[in-house]
Amino acid sequence: MIDPKEYFEDITAQPKAICSPGADMKDSESYWPRSVCSFKGSTITNGRLISGFLTAVAKDHVQVGSKRTVVQYDYLVLATGSSYASNIKAPNASLEFRHKQMTQEYKALKDASSVLVIGGGLVGCEIAGDIKDEFPDHKVTIVQRGSAFLPRVRGAHAKVCEVWDEMGIEWHVNESIEQLDEMSGKYTSKSGREFTADKVYICSGPKANTGYLYDRQTDSRFTAALDRRSFVKAQ
Repeated sequence: MIDPKEYFEDITAQPKAICSPGADMKDSESYWPRSVCSFKGSTITNGRLISGFLTAVAKDHVQVGSKRTVVQYDYLVLATGSSYASNIKAPNASLEFRHKQMTQEYKALKDASSVLVIGGGLVGCEIAGDIKDEFPDHKVTIVQRGSAFLPRVRGAHAKVCEVWDEMGIEWHVNESIEQLDEMSGKYTSKSGREFTADKVYICSGPKANTGYLYDRQTDSRFTAALDRRSFVKAQ
């Protein structure tokens, strides 16, 4: 296995885990420690772990890291996932550093009095709800560019809005944030509406971790498998 991390992290659990990082990695009462585990001894019991990012993929080997270390293969599974602009997914090398990062994120949330979530898909909706649940006195605002929250889930929008109203979350649809000024904490939408927040999470969609498939040493057949957004085409 080649991975920039030494651990597995349940990505779907991270919105809740940010609000419950725990005192340490053995805190079984908190959420984050229960959503991660080391690769070695847990998921990899008989194999080799190579730490690093892929830089290129050829028909019989891959290249890893800045030194482009060659790793031969007979069969290859590319499962490099996606990234977010905000600190929801973060490929840290060690569990210790990731826990430190999560506790810093929690402290930043605790110290903030207002939070703005940009994007009303699965991640945006969950992180807005989890933050409001953990910090009920915080002002939480969620902004969605489209006309509905959870647009891929039929009938979800009305139910989501009902929950937002019950929790006291301010929500807006058909608002696209065009200007982000994190220094002043001001965020302006295309319509001219201005939002202010101490903390912001950009959940407007993931970016595919497939940059290595555009490398000049990557076999062109792999590059041809990507769509215009750099995601792998699926049929």
